[in-house]
Amino acid sequence: MDIQNLTLFATLAKTKSYPETAAQLQMSVTAVREQVREFEDQLGAPLFEREVEAVRLTGSGQALYPAVQRLLVDYQRVEKQMHRLRNQRDHELYLITIPTMLNYAAFDRVTRFLREHPVVNARFRETTKHIFNPQNATDPGDIMFTRIFKDCKDDRFEYIPVDDDEYVLITAKDGQWAHRPDLTLKDVQDEPLYTLDQATGLYDGALKVCSQNGVQPREIRPQHRVDLILQAVRNGEGVGLLMRKSVVNRPSADVQVITVPHNIALGLCFIRPIGEHTAAADDLWQFLKRQYQG
Repeated sequence: MDIQNLTLFATLAKTKSYPETAAQLQMSVTAVREQVREFEDQLGAPLFEREVEAVRLTGSGQALYPAVQRLLVDYQRVEKQMHRLRNQRDHELYLITIPTMLNYAAFDRVTRFLREHPVVNARFRETTKHIFNPQNATDPGDIMFTRIFKDCKDDRFEYIPVDDDEYVLITAKDGQWAHRPDLTLKDVQDEPLYTLDQATGLYDGALKVCSQNGVQPREIRPQHRVDLILQAVRNGEGVGLLMRKSVVNRPSADVQVITVPHNIALGLCFIRPIGEHTAAADDLWQFLKRQYQG
């Protein structure tokens, strides 16, 4: 049953005037009369007397009117609740980030936005993946801050580039590899090589960089966290192959960082699925575009 027909019926029953009903509902008098007749046809019973000048309910109309009034009150209550929920959702923001986001200026940009928009209720979730694969994206949230292989962009997503990134060789600041800016992967291929594991999405890239530099590491020790790799390297337990930004943006890294040739092009960026978004997500996206694209 159409809520418009019920509203029209209840309004006419209350005002007892076609012109006043038309004015309240922003309709013409003719349209009101036609819609009443259509509603009566749907019900198979007359709701208003036709033989008198005044607007008066028939027996069927009198029986229906109290039930319609209750229904419209309930409908308005539901509408208000839905409106509150929509407003609440519009203020919600669901962000997914790589584990090291706190070390990037991008985090400062997001927190600045949140300070300027105190009504926004932001929820952060750290993903185990240090890199985004559009083909396996199951929950990109409203917006994601991540790395992406530059040749793996997907038309289902839009991107705001933040910075470039690459694999770098990590060694202790003291010991046999200290003060060797010309050090290569070949020089250290007999050392245990620490890199992030398969679950992070960066393991295969590290192996590819080794292969592109003609290196077959003697021993690879995958780890799940950057800080564990840095600790092992500082302790002289081996060398590391990590993303440059995850090391140089970390004040406590305290290691030697060496550029690796024949690298893989990666980018740090904000990503979101193309489509409809909450007002808060749209506001943050436009804020980030101004910050990074001018």
